[in-house]
Amino acid sequence: MKTAFEWGMTILACIGLAIVATSCATVRRPPCVSYCGILIEEPGNGAMSCDVIDEAEKNLIDAIDEEFCHKDSRMCKKNACASLFGWQLMLDESVITYQSFNDLGVRPVVGISNCSTKQMWLGANQNWRHGAFPHEFFHAIQDCDSGWKDDGSKKHGPGHDGWEVHGVYRFIDDYKEGRR
Repeated sequence: MKTAFEWGMTILACIGLAIVATSCATVRRPPCVSYCGILIEEPGNGAMSCDVIDEAEKNLIDAIDEEFCHKDSRMCKKNACASLFGWQLMLDESVITYQSFNDLGVRPVVGISNCSTKQMWLGANQNWRHGAFPHEFFHAIQDCDSGWKDDGSKKHGPGHDGWEVHGVYRFIDDYKEGRR
């Protein structure tokens, strides 16, 4: 028969095991890393995940290389991949902000890239082909420097300057529609 002390120690041991088991069950899974070094923390809404990030990244880099490498060396596979290293893909369905567009006025957007923190936020539509990912991917590859003036000459600065002239918007639309 156990003494009161032995029963107390048994109970304390069980409580200790329960605490350890509970803390092990709540440990978050570490983020995964794509081939080019994009960090992604799951789960998001499941449309973008560790299971699809490599395919999404490779597919988009290959298409961008084919279309734009001859115009801008940042768009070539090796450089594009290197520029993505260290970016963090933030999946949050509540991300929505309002952006002022010169000719369109203020409109809602569900993707945001912050080059100073290397964070790419994807909101409600996190699908790697049909959502904001292709658009934000361009910002990351260009280090948020659009690189082109609307007349096609070189420029430095943030935004979307030159995207129309160089076909980036058309490319993104075609990509989203599966024509690339």
